[in-house]
Amino acid sequence: MDIKTGLLLIVSLFILGGNTSIPTAQEAAQNKPINQQDLKVEQLTRDFREWEKQQDAAKAAAIAPKPGFLDSITKFIVAVLVILIVIIVFVGFHMCTQKLAKWKSRRNQKTALEEASLALGIPVVELENAEHQERVFKFAAEKYSAELFRNRLSDLCGWVQTGCGWMGKLIVGGILIAVIIETFYDADAPVYAWSIVWLAIFFWISSGIFSYICKLLTGRFPGQARQGRKLLQGEIQNPGAMAKVLNPDGH
Repeated sequence: MDIKTGLLLIVSLFILGGNTSIPTAQEAAQNKPINQQDLKVEQLTRDFREWEKQQDAAKAAAIAPKPGFLDSITKFIVAVLVILIVIIVFVGFHMCTQKLAKWKSRRNQKTALEEASLALGIPVVELENAEHQERVFKFAAEKYSAELFRNRLSDLCGWVQTGCGWMGKLIVGGILIAVIIETFYDADAPVYAWSIVWLAIFFWISSGIFSYICKLLTGRFPGQARQGRKLLQGEIQNPGAMAKVLNPDGH
């Protein structure tokens, strides 16, 4: 029993005038008249017991085991590993999309050469010959002319796709930087790093759908006409440039 407990008991005895029995509320209700001092002591006793319970709970919380320095370091290392895994997955996904884009470029380049062969009446294997170069470049100049509305629409789609691409890169980079900074304060923050992978997949799918819609409406991929005109100006004297001019965008 501590000093405060002893003092409270002494006060209770003094109020009771030497009566050590503490009446309950039921007993106080039955006695005539009601002893107000007894009721006050009973209330004081209940308050004291409630205070004792609060003190015991506080002592139990004080001696409860807390996460140590080693646990904090372990959580931080796990968080860093999660971020590294996310970056590896993101880079791997990007490499896969680049390989797929190269495969599509080769396929579309073959299609473009076949289209030019049919339009000019020249075998595909002879399109690279010097004697046909002028006709091939003239065909490409007419195909990607800025005077055609579909080429202007293709150019507009190209700018929109480029802007969305940069916006996606900024969003992904911003999220990754924010997660890395937040990791120093919250070891659970790296779970949000997975959102950059899902965002990359979303932007890649959206870009592909947008490209094929543009192709369906204009016969060109986004920005293909503008790139074709640019290549015509820069590579018209280069031998072997027909394939690049006929399929400049690489889609």
